[in-house]
Order: sequence, then C-alpha cells, then structure tokens
Amino acid sequence: MGMMEDGIEKMGGMGMANGTVGGANGPLAAAVAASKNRRRPNNEIINNSMNNQQKIIRPMSHNNNLNNNGLSAPNSNNSMNNNYLDQTTLQQQSAMASSGLQQGGSPLQQPSTVLPQPNQTSLQQQSSSPLQQQSASMILSSGSSSASPTPNGISALSPTMMNSQSIDHQNSHSIPLSLSNTPGAVGVVGLGGGSEPVSPALTPVGSPRLNSSVDPSNRFSSIDSIIGQIYPLCKDQHGCRFLQKKLEEQSPRIVDIIFNEVSEHMVELMTDPFGNYLCQKLLEHCSDKQRLMIVEKVASDLVTISQNMHGTRAVQKMIEYLSSSSQIKLIINALRSSVVTLIQDLNGNHVIQRCLNRLTPQDNQFIYDAVASHCVEVATHRHGCCVMQRCIDHASDKQKLQLIKEITAQVMVLVQDPYGNYVVQYVLDLSHDAYKDWLNGLVRKMLGNIVELSRQKFSSNVIEKCLHVADGPTRALMIQELMEGDSLLMLLQDPFANYVIQTALNVSEIPQHTRLVECIKPHLASLRNTPYGKRIQNKILKERDITEKTRNKKH
Repeated sequence: MGMMEDGIEKMGGMGMANGTVGGANGPLAAAVAASKNRRRPNNEIINNSMNNQQKIIRPMSHNNNLNNNGLSAPNSNNSMNNNYLDQTTLQQQSAMASSGLQQGGSPLQQPSTVLPQPNQTSLQQQSSSPLQQQSASMILSSGSSSASPTPNGISALSPTMMNSQSIDHQNSHSIPLSLSNTPGAVGVVGLGGGSEPVSPALTPVGSPRLNSSVDPSNRFSSIDSIIGQIYPLCKDQHGCRFLQKKLEEQSPRIVDIIFNEVSEHMVELMTDPFGNYLCQKLLEHCSDKQRLMIVEKVASDLVTISQNMHGTRAVQKMIEYLSSSSQIKLIINALRSSVVTLIQDLNGNHVIQRCLNRLTPQDNQFIYDAVASHCVEVATHRHGCCVMQRCIDHASDKQKLQLIKEITAQVMVLVQDPYGNYVVQYVLDLSHDAYKDWLNGLVRKMLGNIVELSRQKFSSNVIEKCLHVADGPTRALMIQELMEGDSLLMLLQDPFANYVIQTALNVSEIPQHTRLVECIKPHLASLRNTPYGKRIQNKILKERDITEKTRNKKH
C-alpha cells in the first residue's frame, strides 16, 4: 500500500497538461487525500460512521414535516438500508478514490467525499405504491446545484451540503413514514444535512397536522361518504362537528340520513360528551314526527339522562323544542314520579327549571303538586330552595296560593334553616295585594317566638323582613313582644338580635317607638362596652339630639 501511495504522489507531481490525471486540483490529488484518510485509527472511522448514521435516522419535525435541517426521515418499513456509512463503505470509497475511478471506470467528477446513494431503479422497486415511487424518483432526480449526479445514481455532495449545521441526536430514532398530499420541500432522503428542495413531504404516521388552524372536520367530504358510519362519528369530536354543520344546512335528506342511523342510539348519545351536541342539533332541525319518535325512545330513561352532566343539556334542548301536546304528555309522564329527586340533583334541577320556563302553568301542575307535597324537603335543600323560588315566579295565582299555604304551615321549620329562610323571605317579598292577607297570616304564625327567632342567625333575617312588610297591627304585636319581660337587654347585646332591635326602631310608629326607647334607656350604660349594643346606643343618642334640636327650633 505504501508503494502504491508513493507512486500516486509521484504521478500527482508530474502535473500532466491534459488535467485528466495530474495537477494540484486534479482527481489524483483528491484520491491521494482520500487515501491518506485511511491512515486514521479505525475507531475514528467508526465514530464518524456512527455520527453519520445518527444524522440519517432523524425524527420528523412538526414544521412542514421537516427535521431541523430540512431533511425527511427515512422509512424504516421500506427495505432501504439506512446505515449507509459503515466502516466497509468508507473503505470502499477510499479504494475507489485511490484508483481514481468510479464503479463504472470513469474518473471522479468532484473532489469532495463520495457518499453512496440508493440508485433510482432500486428505490422505485422498493417503494410500496406508485405514489411512493414517484416521490422517491423525484428525490433522486432533483436539479440541485449542491449535489452532482454520477453514474449508477451516486451523488457527490458539495462541501456546502457536508458542512451543514449539526443535529441534535438525543431523540434519534426511526419513525414510520407515509406520503403526504401536503406540498413542501424536503432534503435528500437518508442524509443528515442540507436543505435541497426535491420532493413533496414525507409525513410520519400519526404525526400532528401541519396546520392547526385547519378545521379537522373538513376531512369529511360529504354526508354520502360516511353513510353507515354516522353512529360512531357522533362520538368523535370532529365527526360530531361535521354532522352538526350538515344539520345546519336544513336539508330534509341529510336530516333523514342522520336520524335513521342514530335514532336507535339516542339514550347513549345524549349522555356522550360529544354525542349530546349532535342530539341537541338533531332535536332542533328534525320534523315533529321524528321528534316524537325520539321522545318515545328516551322516555323510559329520561330521569337517568337528566341526572347526567351531558344528558341534562340534551333533555333541556328537547323540552325547549317540544312542538305537540303528545310530546309534552310523554315528558310529563316520564318526569312525574321523580320531580323531587330531580330537584335535589345537581344536573336534574335544571331540567325542572326548563320545564317551568318553557311549559305552561297548566302543564307544570305536576311540579307544583310534588313541591307542595314535599315542601320542607324541597325548600331546605340547596338546589331545592332555588327551584322553589322559580316555582313562585312562574306560577299562576292559584299555584302561588297553593305554595304559600304549605310554606305558612311549615314556617317555623323553614325560617331556621340555612336555605329554607330564603324561601320564606321570597314569599314575603310578593307585593301583590291579593297575597297581603296570606302574608300577614304567615307573619302571625311566628308570634310567640319572636324573641327566640331574633337570636338565631337565619331566622333573625326573616324577622327583620317581617317588620318591614307586615301591616301596622301585626308589626305592633311583634315589637311589643320584643319589649316584654327581661329579654330586652339580652337582645340588645346579641350579635343577631341587635339588628332586629335597630329595625324595630326604624319601622315602629311614634307612640310605640317612644316606649321602645324608654325601655332601652336604662340599659345604655351597660351597652357602652359591648360592640353590638354600642350601635343601638349611638342610634338612640343621635335621635335624642335630633329631637332636642327640633324642639329648640319650635321655641
């Protein structure tokens, strides 16, 4: 080997005029340089080979299906060998460079390092489809200025391509590829650097979409292309969105196609995270006959669906679009036996409230009957107290009186409850004259317990409300009860009852107001050091100053 190298060096020094063999820039000079590279230690050759292999096996980037250097990853499923640059290949290159000839026997065309590439014929044979063959053919037939074609499809790479930026190897591994219809420029397959545009993009199977702004539901071309697959698509986010868009076209044919495939699955779809939206849209655009069929299909499961976080929305939409008395009767019969259960449910209570909003008071009578029969159970529940107030809002006069009677009968229990007290206050706020007698009757129901109720957190609010809304005689009876016995000092110092006394001072008529102040004055000294009694003391002193000023003006 040494003799051959010495001979080559001598020939290079001859500098033959035709430039075919010798000269400083001739092919033999490149051959000498390549031959000298063989003197490097084997481990250095192996390391370079491994580095080049890592450049070849590169995960795809999410930007136009390219990696960081604009190169597409190889297809690990094809029979192409990705390990081009092993030690044997480098030795063959050096031998070829030493002889100054390619495999075809002609001189080398470029002085740069030669990397073997799969020839065009073999690549096309290995492609699994005509489209892949076309893409592979385009890869090798690129008119790049940085890579020069040589016989047998071997490209000689320029220093520009070989000296491209380094690649991060931490996640280097093979990814299955599939040909994408998305146009884009990629580099030469199997190389670790360069940015030569040569072919449409090769996209990893299962990779993210190229453009996140594109609506994925657009992948469905038409309703006819998914006939027979509509039911599973209802439970897919993008499929469901596509079907909703089709229903919005208000085409009877499309509505019929979708209805025929999903009508048997309405119970399941109404509780599905995505399917419930399709059900809502279908209920909106279907015919009365189809809507009746849907109601009949789900009636037996309507309570269960209403308690589901997704189903409650579909049931509310169903109630909103009820269009015939037969549909309404089916809904009423399905809900009648479970009104209280639904009222106390986190999701079901919205179904009852939608009935109150959309149905007539006569159709909602089944709700008022259930609420009146379970007044305490409903009014003392966190959701029930809200539904009870909505019942009062939407009730006819007869239905309101029905509820007032039941609330009055249970008023002592309700006013002391954290939720029930709000129901009583809501009734007391009814301003229609037709209810005045009933409201005064409700207030009188609490007489004899005013002191006790004034000292409790929830019921003290109700007593204050009663002092504002009760008629004169009833109000006077309440204030008189506050002044009797030895309870006044206790009320003045109580954290809740002191507000009742302040309200009594504000609403009482002059004769009774004077008596109340006179009853409080003996206790003013003891109120100075209490945070609650001090408010009443300041109030009385302020009133006394105002009275004296008024009296002085008269004189």
